[in-house]
Amino acid sequence: MPPPEPVAPRPPVLDLRFEGRMTAPDGRALVFAVQGNQAVTLSPGVVLPNGYVVRSMTEAAVIFDFPALNTTAKLDIPPAPSYEIR
Repeated sequence: MPPPEPVAPRPPVLDLRFEGRMTAPDGRALVFAVQGNQAVTLSPGVVLPNGYVVRSMTEAAVIFDFPALNTTAKLDIPPAPSYEIR
């Protein structure tokens, strides 16, 4: 009986929950999220503890790279409210 086919490596689960967004005083867009039990602030270039790197951000999503496996992932962002929150 031949040995079973090796299982291809898979990136870790992104495991992020969107919490909010803001524009910093210097004009940078920031997205706030929770990973597991830890709050994280996302902006391009941020490296998460699980190895994902924030590649880019749009109004609708944060795009991540997982360099170890050359894959990408996405965190969808809900539309901004139509009213001002202070």
